[in-house]
Amino acid sequence: MPDEAEYRAYVDRASQFGGGSDDLIYVATREGDTLFTLNTLNHIRAAARALEELPEIGRVLSVADAVRLTPDRTLSAKEVAARSVIRGRLARGVVPDLDVREITPEFYWPESESRQAGVDLARLESEMRSDPIAGYLVSRGGDAQTMLVWLAESSSLLNMPQSGIRQKIERVLHEHGLGRNGTYCVGTLIIQDWMYEEVIRAIVWILPVVTLVVSLLVYGIYRRLSYVLLTLLIAGIAIAWTLGLTAAIFGEITLLVAATPGLILILSTADTIHLVSAYSAELREGLNRRDAVARAVQEVGGACLLTSLTTFIGFLSLAVVPAVAVRHLAIACAVGVAGALLLAITLVPMALMILKPPVAARKRPSRVNRPLDWLVAVCRRWSLSRPRTVIAVHVLIFVAAASVAMRTHLDADLPARFVAGHPIRESIDFFHTEIAGTTSIEIVLRTEPSETFDMATLEGLVQLERRLAAVPEVQKVTSITTVFQLADNLLGSDPERELPETKAEAAATVALLHRIEPETVEGFVSPDRRLLRVAVQVTSTRIMQVAGLADRVERIARECLPDNATITSSGFYVVVGRAAREILLSQIQGFALCFVSVMIVITLGVRSIRLGLIAMLPNILPLALLGGILAVTSETIDTDILGVAIISLGLAVDDTIHFLHRYDIERRRSANVRDALERTFNYTGSAIIRTTVILGCGLLPFAFSSYLSIRFMGTYLVFVLGCAVLADLLLLPALVLLFDRDGAKI
Repeated sequence: MPDEAEYRAYVDRASQFGGGSDDLIYVATREGDTLFTLNTLNHIRAAARALEELPEIGRVLSVADAVRLTPDRTLSAKEVAARSVIRGRLARGVVPDLDVREITPEFYWPESESRQAGVDLARLESEMRSDPIAGYLVSRGGDAQTMLVWLAESSSLLNMPQSGIRQKIERVLHEHGLGRNGTYCVGTLIIQDWMYEEVIRAIVWILPVVTLVVSLLVYGIYRRLSYVLLTLLIAGIAIAWTLGLTAAIFGEITLLVAATPGLILILSTADTIHLVSAYSAELREGLNRRDAVARAVQEVGGACLLTSLTTFIGFLSLAVVPAVAVRHLAIACAVGVAGALLLAITLVPMALMILKPPVAARKRPSRVNRPLDWLVAVCRRWSLSRPRTVIAVHVLIFVAAASVAMRTHLDADLPARFVAGHPIRESIDFFHTEIAGTTSIEIVLRTEPSETFDMATLEGLVQLERRLAAVPEVQKVTSITTVFQLADNLLGSDPERELPETKAEAAATVALLHRIEPETVEGFVSPDRRLLRVAVQVTSTRIMQVAGLADRVERIARECLPDNATITSSGFYVVVGRAAREILLSQIQGFALCFVSVMIVITLGVRSIRLGLIAMLPNILPLALLGGILAVTSETIDTDILGVAIISLGLAVDDTIHFLHRYDIERRRSANVRDALERTFNYTGSAIIRTTVILGCGLLPFAFSSYLSIRFMGTYLVFVLGCAVLADLLLLPALVLLFDRDGAKI
């Protein structure tokens, strides 16, 4: 959340109604043909009571707890007379002084075994499924039952995922023999719980896999175990510095920061690869060990400094996102990159003076290096022999990709961040198909207590419900009018009546129902009678779409309700959706900041304005291509892709810097641009490919995560880096060859 105050205001409003509708956990179990049987109904009631014993849970409403809105038997003359008296007193605005047990609704499923034996189960099923309230607890197919679970007042949404509440609920259900044909558990809290679990899972297994992949690649390139250990030593120290400094600065290590070691391990390898590759190249030129080390640091050290600076800027640009967790992540990764650079330029030269030279220092390339060298040779031949063709092809690709990418629509669909077939996806699909939407929008009306039950307000609510029922995205609307319908059914009032006749009758009816069903009334009216709540359940799970729908619902409410009522749209999805809009804008600003900063760094590093401008073109092309592919394959693109764009720009430009930095050196030593480019390819081409291969393969394990934001790192980020290295070895040399004709020097 950019502004925690807005979320706290939502929580404070919700607390006046006994909690927010998004605090609910929706649970369903598929029981098949055995649902409406004596044993299953009793097991459901027992499971509900067992759930209420959990410290995190306050109340559970199950199909076994559903009450009849109308009696299932013929009332006696005394009971009919008593209800008539109550209706008369309510009409005069008087709350009857009576024993509420006289008119308390009965359970559809009796508690006593003797009465259960006499229940016609087929009739029971028919009655419950036709009941507008009890029917919500039975699936449309009639083979599954639903439980609504409210958290205890002492429970905190912030700490709930760590409690394992989802696992506890499922365990209780299974212990009572429920859910053999399927268990479904949804709600904002459950989505949060699954996110937490997926990130923890990624932390546990991705780091070891990344370590193995990087180790195998480094060994395959240099054929020395000592260089693998050197790489891991530098990464380990950088990770320790990152976690230690982050904890010291912020006083904690957040979940996202805990997931950074794998990323830092991959990034810290790049500078080591470039230094060792340069050292190997100098040895092949005939220099002794000391001179080769000195020359490698001299020739490549500056480029490593620039690349680390651009990567540092890329991560730090995420700090403009007004979300604390993202800022912690940005600073942690920036610290890791800076630490890795410091370690590389100090430890690597010292290690090279001690360790045996890598096998790559020999003329004969290894099996891993041979295909990489072949790819460099192909790129060199095409870019230097046919520069105009190469540029023309890249321009066509860019124009096509950019035109398609302009049609992209950004949003964040929290359930869609999980892979197809994931339990949370299946659960939400089940509820949308068989029950109702699980995403809530809340409309809160604030009035003076004396005006809360004005007939103009109540009639406006009826009109609002009718208009919202015509909105395709809306599945269910409930408000204080539901309380009046419950009272009319209990008291045998005219079934066609929608509202009490007078303001006094409405206030008295609410007071009476509060004595009978306090939790139901408190869900719609605050204790001080200043607030009324309308709950609107919708099908969408896209947070910004829900926020936009909330704005639309709020406009409709203003048209229906009196001008003296203050109307506010709220709800967890609504609050987070509005925050996501701010985050989206800040991500765009962060990308712009990263782009300008990186261009300035490159311009200063290669000492040429023209080369600085040329350098950005190969790094824009992969981003345009990514946008085009996403626009074609996805109707809506998750907003987290902008974070990938920022990071990828900071990473992809590293190869550009190494190429141009070496070209700047060779240009001063060569007779013409072509010769300088040839020598640049020979010196740094293979190193650029190696670092990208290690970076891409190191990130690849992230692709196997079940959570989209982590999976982005191993899919789209790898795609961008792969396209960027090809653009650096094809488009960049072609541009330099044609346009760097004695470029302006700074």
